[in-house]
Amino acid sequence: MPKSTVADLLNGRSQKVPDFLLMRTIVEVCQVIAVKSGMPIESVEELTAEFTILWQAAKAEEGEAARRRNRSSAAARTGGDVLEPVPGEQSSWRPSAMDQRVPLHWGRLGKFRLRLAENGDARAAHELAVLLACEACGAGEKEAGHWGRLATYWNNRALGAVPEAAGFQLRGRRLVVLARALAEEYARAGKPSSTYFWKAVRQAEASVRKVEARREAEARQEAEVG
Repeated sequence: MPKSTVADLLNGRSQKVPDFLLMRTIVEVCQVIAVKSGMPIESVEELTAEFTILWQAAKAEEGEAARRRNRSSAAARTGGDVLEPVPGEQSSWRPSAMDQRVPLHWGRLGKFRLRLAENGDARAAHELAVLLACEACGAGEKEAGHWGRLATYWNNRALGAVPEAAGFQLRGRRLVVLARALAEEYARAGKPSSTYFWKAVRQAEASVRKVEARREAEARQEAEVG
């Protein structure tokens, strides 16, 4: 296979989901290179299992995109809306196809958990909610609103299946507790991805300190005025 073709696959420039066996081979080769280079990485079995889930999700998404195009074409031909909701049906907010689902700097961690959550994994939905809420803590106003809304959406998907989801908060010490629990869980398991959760803990803690410092300053100001 030409190097340019491999480069296109690795950089996401392929127009369709690549062949499963080809991509699995690339994953296995990259894992071997990482091990020989002394880089922290999951076992080939874990990576293969993770890749299989991602590939299956991508194929499902590819099929759904094709079905949406077919429905749109049918609607254009008939002049109607084949996706018109059933009378009495209640709509609920969900991320649109144009929304950025996870921060780009999350890399593989974000994409993997997003795929799992989209496929109905409540645990992944809970982890996404916590990570996104922590991301919102350290973001600007516009970004914070976006990540916070997504965090709430995924937490709702986890409710009833993950006990911790019932106590979820977008900010504050409760969020710190949830993020720390996930970080410690992954650290005990020896997972390199625990570093992402520890970063989330620091983001949430920094937000708490900022709020508490502001409250203390306001209290001192009120005391001085009084």
